[in-house]
Amino acid sequence: MTKPQSKVIVYVFAHKETAETRVIYISDCAGGNQAAELWCGKDTERCFIFHQDAFYDEKLRTRRRDENMISTTAPIERLVHIGDVWGGMPTQEKDYFLISKSELHLPVISIS
Repeated sequence: MTKPQSKVIVYVFAHKETAETRVIYISDCAGGNQAAELWCGKDTERCFIFHQDAFYDEKLRTRRRDENMISTTAPIERLVHIGDVWGGMPTQEKDYFLISKSELHLPVISIS
């Protein structure tokens, strides 16, 4: 049986004058008014999305604050924060243009 997956679209924008880049993550698993967070494993590079509601758990909130997040599935490993995942595209300034668009397909893992 195949595990359910969540699609995350990764947009990379560049500033027209400075070439400064901005990366925006969009997924239908995130709310429109509150971002989820994308974390990836230091060793396996597996990605995990944590919803802000998960941080109501005191142990998880402490791990996040102390940058001591660990994966929720084996093999257990340390995670690094990659960025926020939004439910919709924020308004883009006219000074940026799209240089890349790609998709990530991440397994859906619940926290218990």
